[in-house]
Amino acid sequence: MDKAVLQLKEKLNPLGIEVILKKTKLTLKEFRKDPIQSNRILFNGKLLEDLIDAKTGQNQCCDVCGDKECRTVKTEEELYETIPAEMIVRAGFIVAQAEIPA
Repeated sequence: MDKAVLQLKEKLNPLGIEVILKKTKLTLKEFRKDPIQSNRILFNGKLLEDLIDAKTGQNQCCDVCGDKECRTVKTEEELYETIPAEMIVRAGFIVAQAEIPA
């Protein structure tokens, strides 16, 4: 995430677009109640999946999650438990493009 934000800042700040990262940590109670909220990435309130035409999925991934399934992102090509920086940057550019006056 930090790598992607740095890349977005380097490209977008010179265009007058401010990139701000706000991390929100789920409590264990929140995770157990609704594990699909984990690993969620929003850009100005829009889900990464919606911006890049991907789907939200769930997958049993690790011991941390216990018997709950973590959020995944599924593209036509692959299922991601950890979102690659390149995917985050692509979604950021899509949002930024909408912000640039024509």
